[in-house]
Amino acid sequence: MTMQKIWKLKDFGGSDQLELSQAEIPNASDAQVIVKNEAIGLNYLDVYFRTALYPWPNQEPVKIPGSEAAGTVTEIGSGVTHLQVGDRVTYVMPVGAYAEYVCVPSKHVAKIPDSVSFDTAAASLLKGVTAYYLLHDTFALKAGQTALVHAAAGGVGQLLGQWGAEIGATLIGTAGGSEKCKVASAAKYHHVIDYNNQDFVRDIYRDKKIVNMFRSAWGTFKNMKNINFDELKQHVDCCDKVAAIDNGGGDGGQDGFPWSMTWLGKFISFNYL
Repeated sequence: MTMQKIWKLKDFGGSDQLELSQAEIPNASDAQVIVKNEAIGLNYLDVYFRTALYPWPNQEPVKIPGSEAAGTVTEIGSGVTHLQVGDRVTYVMPVGAYAEYVCVPSKHVAKIPDSVSFDTAAASLLKGVTAYYLLHDTFALKAGQTALVHAAAGGVGQLLGQWGAEIGATLIGTAGGSEKCKVASAAKYHHVIDYNNQDFVRDIYRDKKIVNMFRSAWGTFKNMKNINFDELKQHVDCCDKVAAIDNGGGDGGQDGFPWSMTWLGKFISFNYL
């Protein structure tokens, strides 16, 4: 019996409920691979599961947090054809990554090139797929349109700025404080507003150039991560149309507010994660 180190939950609650323990190294079934982790990403999602804000997604007796990591494939199931032992890979899963070896469904695993470090891959994939669905599935942002993104200095916010600019859209970001505004500016935002010291609705209307950008866009895309209901109303007040609003997580906002937005005449669609 070969053992590995894991971090498991003794019970739901604070970080004091995490316990370093041991478990058997798993084996891969037909559609699974075993990955030896070299780097493990840390996300607010891990906290949500740990504190039971989100229901634990499986019935395994040992609860191991962790939603993304990167490492090397050490075993593949008989039905896996796109991976082989020795591949450098990264993966996303709801829980289970806080371990030395993890059994992962092969469809959740992607190869990483040699030029990308394990650390970078483990820190990027979950945020990257979040940015992807916001830009392509929630609302397909196109060249010439305008995007207003809150929390622009966060991990997802920085990816949205760079990706949106690459698409050819005009990016307006808000962030709290001068240092975060510098981070957002470096992430390709064309305009950055410090919402700690500025009324972004007032300043958007004051800046005729920004107003014109809003009014020339068919719709406005917005990432609602970290934004509460009052800030949502402020945002809508400064836009002609809201093509899509997405709540990217539970670290901001008010429970249930997506279902109380029927008053939004400008509202077109909603995608709730």
